[in-house]
Amino acid sequence: MVVEKKELPKRLFPPLNGNKLSVDDDEYWSRISSFEKHIVYHDKYVQATERLYEVYKSSKRTQKPDLVFFYGDTGMGKTSLADEFVDKNKPYEMEKKGAVVRITPVLKVLVPERPRTPKPLAQQILYEFGDPLYSTGDATVMKNRIKHFADECETEMIFVDEFQHLIDRDTENVLAAAVYAEA
Repeated sequence: MVVEKKELPKRLFPPLNGNKLSVDDDEYWSRISSFEKHIVYHDKYVQATERLYEVYKSSKRTQKPDLVFFYGDTGMGKTSLADEFVDKNKPYEMEKKGAVVRITPVLKVLVPERPRTPKPLAQQILYEFGDPLYSTGDATVMKNRIKHFADECETEMIFVDEFQHLIDRDTENVLAAAVYAEA
């Protein structure tokens, strides 16, 4: 997969010609806000995108899914990478067995803040699938519904964004109770 580098838009603001802007200046924040909307296709971002496509393609050919973990400081582009990938693999509707169903090849899920049980994460996944009953049932029932939706929606990849919410800040261990449920 070759990632196309996109051009930044034409100049939106007049040059500063060496003048500094204060954080109290509205133009300062307009410039920051404008820049934050753009992706800078630096080498690491391109490599991460290519790796993501490799995992996506290879997972389609195997029984056991491949996993990829992207980490980095805030603002490095992890969420942008996920959003761009999801945008290129948008859900669509098609007729299946006489009914119109939503196909979701790639699902992005935002991990809730500090979940102590599997239920909040399961609820979020079901919510993203569009389950009107996303908040009902125990963890095992929800897990089964997630499997059902993943099969029904032909989901091939799930992004778990803000994974750090699953890490205990005191011990730095993964909050196992929040991830695993009795089957």
